[in-house]
Amino acid sequence: MGFFKNKFFDALFNKKSGKPVPIIIESSEHKIKKSSIEFNALKVVYRLRKFGFEAYIVGGAIRDYLLGKTPKDFDVATNASPKEIRKIFTNARIIGKRFKLVHIIFKDCIIETATFRADTNDNAHGLALQDNDFGTMEEDAIRRDFSINSLYYDSEKELIIDFVNGYKDIKERKIRLLKKPETSFVEEPVRMLRAIKYSVLCDCSIDKSTFGKIIKYSPELAKCPASRLLEEINKIIKSSKSSQIIKTLWEAKLAQYLIPFLTDDVLEKNGADLFHRLEKFDAKLNGLLKENIFEMFWNIVFSSIFEFNKTYLSDEEAAANVKSDFYSKLGHIRVPNKIIENSARLYYYYQKLSINTDKAFYNKIRKFQLLYLLPTYSSIMGNEKLMDFFKNVQVSVKKGAKKKYSVNSGAKKFVVTKLYNSSI
Repeated sequence: MGFFKNKFFDALFNKKSGKPVPIIIESSEHKIKKSSIEFNALKVVYRLRKFGFEAYIVGGAIRDYLLGKTPKDFDVATNASPKEIRKIFTNARIIGKRFKLVHIIFKDCIIETATFRADTNDNAHGLALQDNDFGTMEEDAIRRDFSINSLYYDSEKELIIDFVNGYKDIKERKIRLLKKPETSFVEEPVRMLRAIKYSVLCDCSIDKSTFGKIIKYSPELAKCPASRLLEEINKIIKSSKSSQIIKTLWEAKLAQYLIPFLTDDVLEKNGADLFHRLEKFDAKLNGLLKENIFEMFWNIVFSSIFEFNKTYLSDEEAAANVKSDFYSKLGHIRVPNKIIENSARLYYYYQKLSINTDKAFYNKIRKFQLLYLLPTYSSIMGNEKLMDFFKNVQVSVKKGAKKKYSVNSGAKKFVVTKLYNSSI
């Protein structure tokens, strides 16, 4: 580990300018090679530098590499403005209002590119009044949410630039806010969700004081736009750690503000079943088509905490009531209508077959695109009756391109034709 300047000059520089002095971590220590970085992210950095701008790989990708994980996304930070970035890249579009970002679109990925930000316009309480105040890399580093997300990777020199001791926190597996909790959580309530999520995904600790502040400020989450919360929900669903994250959110009093029907009373009564089934869901996630995992998740939640009314006068009445229930609960958190519709159908078909494994009814629903989920769904729910039923039934979907998979229902392997090119 080294420094740009000697300690004496560093202290003088810091005293005169008030700027943070970065710690520079050499490649011999951090072990991140340029060759391991997403090629398109390197292209973005190279092109920005070619036009005279600073550019670095930043945030989650560097954090994940240091934790021994494979990054899913690569972000770039630069001193080029969104308009300047857009002029350089014809495959780019500017998004966002509160804070403008640039998505640079490649064939197989999107590189999110952000201009360095500064927290300069704060009110009397220290809360940011607006977010499109551009700044330097130093200012950008200290205004980020957590120290572990505030590392900058210089791909040309293969160095990590660290203004906030984030490297040390990663090595010690600590979640540390860069602002006071009472400021950070009121300014951006989603940070409470992210703190919990990172503590689980990165196997990091949150100190008791910060966790207590999360509980105290949990009602602030209700002020977030539903679309922003849905984005976080979807990340949790895709994380392969949904059970542990939601359980920890419940302990932090956040679950009911993220998913309103997951109240304390509901989870006190049904939480054990829900978390156990979500553990199975997390374990099977890689075996599902990524566009259908949301329907599976919501079905597990509904089946675990709500009772299916078996006294409906007709199938039509039952189906209509299930659909109404799904829309009333999921529509509130802005789940797309197509996912709600498919989730309601899947839930109804599962409940109907659970009551009576009627092959005549099964034959009527064979064309339903998500029928292939039912065997796995039955296994997760521990429904031995349906698991036995699916041992002798080939589940297939005729619409779209097909590929055969061998799926374990919990007792026996059977052939399932999975659907590619889903309409969702």
